[in-house]
Amino acid sequence: MFALITITPDWVTAGSTIVLAIVAFVAIFQNQIQERIRHPEFAVHFQPSPPDCNCIPTTYWIPGGVRDISLSAHAHYVRVRVENSGNAGAENVEVSVVAVRSTGKADPSFQPIQMSTPWNFTWKDIQSDFLPRLPVGSERHFDIGHVVDPKRRSQIQGEDKPGSDPSKTLFCLAFFVKSNTLEYLLDPGKYEIDFKVFSANAKPSPVFTFRLTHSGNWYPDEERMYRDGLKMSIKNLRRA
Repeated sequence: MFALITITPDWVTAGSTIVLAIVAFVAIFQNQIQERIRHPEFAVHFQPSPPDCNCIPTTYWIPGGVRDISLSAHAHYVRVRVENSGNAGAENVEVSVVAVRSTGKADPSFQPIQMSTPWNFTWKDIQSDFLPRLPVGSERHFDIGHVVDPKRRSQIQGEDKPGSDPSKTLFCLAFFVKSNTLEYLLDPGKYEIDFKVFSANAKPSPVFTFRLTHSGNWYPDEERMYRDGLKMSIKNLRRA
């Protein structure tokens, strides 16, 4: 024998109410639900050699009164690749420095350096600190910094600072905004630079640490420069 289930108007009303509540919940929180299922994720890649590090002849324009003067100088550029390893395209991506540390001559431990400028790095080629879009599975370079041949450095605006050794390189951090204090120019020494990757539609990345041992010596040869002049690596030390 089969039992007959009688569907009363009250049951219909209750069922309809539940369905409407579910629909309303999904409508209200659909963006949050989608972000949990589909969202960008960021990884960084770096090697102290091409294509991330290159010695490039660069032309600088120097104000010369009636007309500008061009100056050619070699510079070693250091760049890092950001990869979108998630399952959704990233929008308005920026790379922000969250801390800079250095060691002193007397104290080998790393101590914070106070800096006042906005600490956004510049994306390669577009000369902006915001990348409009980073598709899934793609990579883009941003500039960490560069060093210019010391023989030319004093002639180039923004590449030299008072009191620096004219025979040594200065590591110029590629901040989108550079302060008149010239704090973005790092003397020879050991440094740790913490940064995160941010996006309009993603959570911040973990903290990545760029480690730099800057001897101040200049070598035109890329292999020797990245062995003896600039020793560099990146570590993912801790989660955000």
